[in-house]
This record gives sequence, structure tokens and C-alpha cells, in this order.
Amino acid sequence: IPHSADSNVYVFGGHGTGPRNDASSSRSGHIYCLSSRRGKWAESWIRQELSVKKFDDEKYVGGVRVRQASFRVLEGLAACSVQMDISDDNAPIIIIFGGRAGPGHPSNDLYLYDPLNDSGVLWSPIDVRGKIPSPRWGHTLTALPERHGASRRLATLVGGRDSAGVMSTAYVLACVDSHIEWEKVTGEIGLFHHISKNVISRKYTKKMFNDSASPRLTFWHQKAIEKSRGDIEVTQSMIEDCNENVTDY
Repeated sequence: IPHSADSNVYVFGGHGTGPRNDASSSRSGHIYCLSSRRGKWAESWIRQELSVKKFDDEKYVGGVRVRQASFRVLEGLAACSVQMDISDDNAPIIIIFGGRAGPGHPSNDLYLYDPLNDSGVLWSPIDVRGKIPSPRWGHTLTALPERHGASRRLATLVGGRDSAGVMSTAYVLACVDSHIEWEKVTGEIGLFHHISKNVISRKYTKKMFNDSASPRLTFWHQKAIEKSRGDIEVTQSMIEDCNENVTDY
């Protein structure tokens, strides 16, 4: 999360010994932050303590109506930072989705986290519409370019798996007025434990969402999601002319 000249890296849940190298490995229900100040990274991760205080009232986070949520012990979830409130350029919100509590217990929980204003509270959107993704883990959640207007597409969810196997579905998450809405992508793209990066290519002349250069979500074996002429499609095209933009993996 960039903020002025400083940056923070956040980790949610997972499986392992943790930053303190505990003796035993286990799933985590904690949030950790590593900070960079004036170009120098901190020597250790700081656990973000979630508040034990219960907030009964509804509120708005990034323009979305939410209520307080409890963070479960999960591994294999995915998160990304988005600009939900277009009136405040310095208020990134982290979206967290999915994960699993055990081999046969995948999740489709959706959380919002405001690290600058409410670092001790996780929030759950009250009104979630559209084709909600089924429970999964090992997927990616990748932020899309900032977009203004009543409907703001924020991120794309791709792949993952459940107890039955690898999933080949993909979704776009949008903020519409004060609620969250999921849109299912047509086509199939079966991926699991992959890496995704949003790449803007100057060599592509198509427009995405009618107001920005066409971004492509690039995966490690060069599959891409592209938006053109108002339809969302999954493609399996090579992106050799984008290679100069993905060298910072």
C-alpha cells in the first residue's frame, strides 16, 4: 500500500510458522504489516491486532455499506489494494476473498480492510449481488485500473480450487453505488496457485471500459483476460509484445 513516500505490505492469514518462525506450522487468522519509511524497510513484521470491541452500527468503507466481521483462520486466500473512494486518492482499501479453513472447507468470504483509518477492524459488505463466486482457495484477485462513474470495476478473480478440483471460472468485482456486485466472465481459464499481474500495453489499441487503455491480466503461462467492445472474454493469446512490461515480476 503506497502512502505518500512510504509503503506497507500486508499479509492475511496463510499457513506456516509465521514471521517469528514458531516451532510448529499452522493456519493463521492474523494480519501482519511490513513498513517502509523513506526507502528503508522495517526489520520485522508487526501484527495488526483486531479490535475486540463490537461495532453494531453499519457504516461505509470506500463508499460501500458494511458491518464488522470476524477474520477466520484461513490459508490460500487472495487480496489486492483498490481505490474504492474516488473522492480520496490517499484512501486505498484492501479486498480479501476466499481461502480455506481445512482441506474440505473452502470459503467465499469477502472482507474489506481500511489500513489507514481502521487497521484494527475487518468489514463485510452488507449488500453483495450478481453471480457470487463459489468457495475456493489458491486463486488470484487482481486490481483493475481506476475507473470513475456509478459502476467501478475494481478487481478480477481467477481460478483456484475446491475439494473437487481446479476451478476454471473467473469473475469481475465491481462497486455499484453502495453495494458490491460480481460479474462472471465467459469462457474457461483453469488455474491454481498461479500469479497474476495487470499489464497496460501501449501496442493494444482496443479500449477497456470505454475510457482507458486495454489492460491485460497476465499469468505465468501467458493466459490473459481481455475486455473489448463491452464483452468480457477469456483468451489464451501470447503476449510477447508485453514482455517489456512484466519484467518486474
